[in-house]
Amino acid sequence: MADTKSESAVKACARINGETAKITWQELQRFFAQGHALAVSHKLDLVEVAYQIPVDNKVQLEAWMEAGHVDVVSDTQALGWLEANALMWSVVVRPGSWCNLFCRISKFAVCVRFIRLAEIM
Repeated sequence: MADTKSESAVKACARINGETAKITWQELQRFFAQGHALAVSHKLDLVEVAYQIPVDNKVQLEAWMEAGHVDVVSDTQALGWLEANALMWSVVVRPGSWCNLFCRISKFAVCVRFIRLAEIM
């Protein structure tokens, strides 16, 4: 990933950042049930991941998925977050064609990251 971004990319990331929200996993369950939820590792910036989805950056998304940093939310994750009444940082984006094919997410993706206690204190 390049350190410098185009002006349009910076604006898109600023827009995505403005659309992020803290929300409980319980409120996000319906998106998980529809297959629209992607889990993002704490090692990555949620906004950066969300930006790469609509621009269809297949190379970067595949690298993150292979490294285990981005993936469709698993049943185990969903159950653990539900039982913990987890607070999530989330954003909704429209996927590009690669996500449609390989993540099976067609209308929109909800990128989520579990908020650790240290992040809210």
